[in-house]
Amino acid sequence: MKKNKGKARIKSVEKTQDKGNAFWRFATKFPIPYVLMFIFSLIIYSKSFHYPLDKLDEAPIILSNMPLLLDGSAADILQRDALFSKEGTEFYRPLQNLSFMIDAHLSDGKALAFHLTNFLLHLFICFLLFSILLFFDTKKTHALLLSLFFCVSPLLVHAVAWIPARGDLLLAFFGLLSFRFFLSFSKNRKIGYFVLSVLAFSKETAIVIPFAFLVYLFFYREQGRSFIKEIALIVPYLFVYGLYFFARSKVIVLPMQDKFGLMEFFNNIFTIPELTGKFFVPVNLSPAPVYSMISSIIGLVVLTGFVFLIYRFRKEKDFKLTIFGIVWFLFLLVPGMFHSLAIGSHGYHYLEHRAYLPVIGILFSVSVFLRMISYQKLYFLYAVMLVYFLISVIHVEDYKDAKSFYTLAIEKNPEGAMSYYNRGMAYMLSNELQAALDDLSVSTKLKSDNADAWYARGFIQYRMRQPEKAIADYEKALSVNEKHFDACINLGGVKNEMKDYKTAIEIFNKAIKIRPSSGDAYFNRGISKINSGDVSGACADWQQAKKSGNNYASSFINKHCR
Repeated sequence: MKKNKGKARIKSVEKTQDKGNAFWRFATKFPIPYVLMFIFSLIIYSKSFHYPLDKLDEAPIILSNMPLLLDGSAADILQRDALFSKEGTEFYRPLQNLSFMIDAHLSDGKALAFHLTNFLLHLFICFLLFSILLFFDTKKTHALLLSLFFCVSPLLVHAVAWIPARGDLLLAFFGLLSFRFFLSFSKNRKIGYFVLSVLAFSKETAIVIPFAFLVYLFFYREQGRSFIKEIALIVPYLFVYGLYFFARSKVIVLPMQDKFGLMEFFNNIFTIPELTGKFFVPVNLSPAPVYSMISSIIGLVVLTGFVFLIYRFRKEKDFKLTIFGIVWFLFLLVPGMFHSLAIGSHGYHYLEHRAYLPVIGILFSVSVFLRMISYQKLYFLYAVMLVYFLISVIHVEDYKDAKSFYTLAIEKNPEGAMSYYNRGMAYMLSNELQAALDDLSVSTKLKSDNADAWYARGFIQYRMRQPEKAIADYEKALSVNEKHFDACINLGGVKNEMKDYKTAIEIFNKAIKIRPSSGDAYFNRGISKINSGDVSGACADWQQAKKSGNNYASSFINKHCR
């Protein structure tokens, strides 16, 4: 009887395992993995498809340049920096610029195409990750789990929902595409794959990708093949990068405004634990994060656990993939750590979308650890993945508009003068003047040398019919930046309304020195002059304003200058 009971238990376990294996066979059968990735991504991001382009760099990069994107030429787009300025500074993103131009034409300037492109890039990147994991002989169940984990990761919501993160999505897409072709080349040495790999190569930080390829060859090259000879394979990649850098040198002509150097790298060293921790424990997420004790401790705990697992599985057959994953993570994360904002913690210390491609290296390493886990334990990991999915569904709503976006940033960094300023501007655009004034007041208190914040506060004071306070704020803006043209124009306008024409003329004189080609400065000075009795001077100013393109000058000339 006891023997029969034992056999019955064994059969029960075997039957359960068969059912489990059948489930995983179904889940990993083509095209189910791709359908699952599509469904999960669509549920998370579909609500973002109609979010307005009003957050952080979205407005100055896209909305302000919409006429250029709709009516400009591709040649012109390629000769501008990432802000579409011809006086380029810091960043050159030709592929990103072109993608924005295509989006603008596809949706006639609406937000939909911009969001759809980010969504599709993210989806195709998940597909590429799945393919690469399978190339490394990762079990299909593990490859699906890791690809879905990446697909729904709350840390990566910023990269997909915030449109200016397009550069990192393009880097990840073409970087993984290049790597996938390189893997095919390394396996069968067909030159066509190598050519495709070289062509799928872009962006400044992509310079490190070929070196990651070399690390792969170091571990996985065929027996008897000289690694020294393999080093020559990076030459074509460097040539492509040289062409990119040459084009960049023709566009980027102004000095860098932010900080860059070795000291910045050491100041940013906590980027490594913070992003690692947020990838596995998605707390303290923010569109403008600064270093925090909580995030750093979580990250250090995660890294300690990771080091333990590396030590634990150091003798496993595929341990070299673990090391390659770590190299990938560091190679692609470290270059961005040499750069930081000049305003520091008043803005942000790092951006979460910078982790998008690097964390794929972590997944390469984790795929080795998963090989020692039974099918039954995978259910727990899929449950964790579903929790992350729900967090992402909720987190994406933080990007629905500028006010939600900056409110989250402020919650995570109460010292963020930049976020208070930007939320104040969002309130101003929605005509919530008191809320705007409150935020701008906090911003100027946190960072008193921001002339734009003083100017915006003065503009709101004027709209709230407090001209004396508006004058004080405009004067403060000019004390911070004596060449602040808008503060000059508005201060002169208030002085005009208060019938202090002499002072107004002096202020407009200063505005003309700041921007001699401005028709607005001449037009407003003409108003001051005619109000003070100087008709001929006013007419001369309006004639100059007309030549400079001011739309109101002609009617004033017809009325007063006969």
